[in-house]
Amino acid sequence: MKNLPSQFTLSFLIKSLMLVAIFLSLESIARAVGGLDPTFGTNGRVTTNISDLAEARAVVVQPDGKIVVVGFARLNGSIDPAVVRYNSNGSLDTEFGSGGIVQTLISPRNDYFGAVALQPDGKIVAVGFTGRLIR
Repeated sequence: MKNLPSQFTLSFLIKSLMLVAIFLSLESIARAVGGLDPTFGTNGRVTTNISDLAEARAVVVQPDGKIVVVGFARLNGSIDPAVVRYNSNGSLDTEFGSGGIVQTLISPRNDYFGAVALQPDGKIVAVGFTGRLIR
């Protein structure tokens, strides 16, 4: 009879190979999490110039992959709430608002959206503050 590996040796080899496979899988997952997606925008980044002063405050991804960003932008001297929607590749969703952007005058004071959610029917709900001075 030929020299066959013992049951212990086979068990050790199988367990070692399983650990290596798990390690390689975890390593690839770790690289993917938090990494920039080069197919999104330009090298994984998107900048949308709404005004000289604008800020994103919250983001939600719709089931169809479209990305909704809420915050504020300066319009005619006051800070007003703004909503921007992007396609999953980072381009502006031109079917949303005016070229992908909705800016709403709520009051003559500084106002902004600070959170966003989706209703079960897909409608966008944005909430925020009114009358707060932003400097």
